[in-house]
Amino acid sequence: MKTLKTILYSASLFIFWLILSGDDHPFAMALGFVISVSIVWINHKLIFDDHGRRLSFKKVGHLFVFIFVLIKEIWIANIDVAKLVLSRELKIEPSFFVLKHRLSSNNLKVLYANAITLTPGTLTVDLDEDTFLVHALTKKAGEGLVGSALEKAIEALEEDHA
Repeated sequence: MKTLKTILYSASLFIFWLILSGDDHPFAMALGFVISVSIVWINHKLIFDDHGRRLSFKKVGHLFVFIFVLIKEIWIANIDVAKLVLSRELKIEPSFFVLKHRLSSNNLKVLYANAITLTPGTLTVDLDEDTFLVHALTKKAGEGLVGSALEKAIEALEEDHA
């Protein structure tokens, strides 16, 4: 049953690829097929639970909340960094922060570390079992990560992942 679901998800992604690309060149179609199968294979644990069942609506909802929060945080950080760079006085205070987390899933740790890095003004330098080492352009940006909406959204995904 898992194999059939994997094939259906891969086929769905491939059809979506074809619709978006609009390219019927054999190389593009082969590339789309390989990427579609790879996405399902790599993200198998996110798509299915241990018994081969699909994502729950709750988990999908938390995933959408995480994506929305990430986009919002990127937007706000872009504005903050632009103000900082365009001001006459460069008020940057580069700092390193140790950010503690309660995540147990390695996939979600990497997802959270990448989300921090995607947000302008912050960069995840190292991740350990229960901490991230984050470089921030300003102290405000680094301190803003503690208890942030992004942290809460990723923790909601952790609850679903357990």
